[in-house]
Amino acid sequence: MASWKLCVEDYGKIKSAEMECAPLTLIVGDNNCGKSYLMSLLWGIKNIGAIHLFEKRDVEINEEERLLKDWISQQINLAFEKGQSIVGMEDISDWCRAVINQRLSQNKDSLLKWIFNSEQVSVNKIQIHLSNRAFKERKLCFIRTTDDNIIMKADYGKNKTDNYGIRNLEGKTDDHSAESLMKGIFAFVLQINFWKNQTNVSIYKTNQSVFGCYQCAFSGKSAICKKKKDY
Repeated sequence: MASWKLCVEDYGKIKSAEMECAPLTLIVGDNNCGKSYLMSLLWGIKNIGAIHLFEKRDVEINEEERLLKDWISQQINLAFEKGQSIVGMEDISDWCRAVINQRLSQNKDSLLKWIFNSEQVSVNKIQIHLSNRAFKERKLCFIRTTDDNIIMKADYGKNKTDNYGIRNLEGKTDDHSAESLMKGIFAFVLQINFWKNQTNVSIYKTNQSVFGCYQCAFSGKSAICKKKKDY
C-alpha cells in the first residue's frame, strides 16, 4: 500500500488524475494523454526540495499550522529541559495533511515554473492525500547536543534515519526554527528531498508509456492514472 497519493485537476491535458506513489511507478496510456505531465510533476515534487515546495507565502497562519508549530516548539523545549523528546507522529497527522496541502496550493505555480522553465503550464489543483501509513509507527526524536543545538531525528525503522538540525536557541524557540523543522517533518512523511536537486529518480520514455523507476524514493506498490480532457 502506498503512503500517499498525488491528485491533480485541470493540469495540462489532464482533467483529473490520481496516482499512488510507489517504489516502482508505471504510467500507461495513449499518446498525448498526459503521462509525461504527471511524471514531470512527480519528479518535481520529489526533487525541488521540501524547503522550496512548502515555502511560506501567506503571512496569515491557519489553525492547523499554529497547532503544528506549537507542538514542534513543545518538543524543542522538552529536549532542552530533558536532553531529548521521543514522540510518535499519529497525533499530528491531521495538522500535517492540512498544512501540506495549503502550502501546495500556494506554491503550485512556482513548482510548475521550476519543472518546465515556463509559465505556460498551469494546474487548477494539486493535492497530496496521505494515508495513515505515512504516520503510523514512525517516530521523531528531538535531541539536545552538547553545544546546545537541537537535532530532530526522523526514524523510518530498519536502522534508517534522517537528521534535521537547528542552531543554538539558548533555550528559546522562534517561528523560523519551527518552520524549518516542520518542513523536515513533511520531507520525512512524503520521503522526498529536503534540499533541491538531490535526485534518485530515473525516467524512461517509450512510444506508448512513460516508465518511472524510483530508487528508494516512495512507499507503496501501485500507480493509478485516470481521465483526460477531450481534445
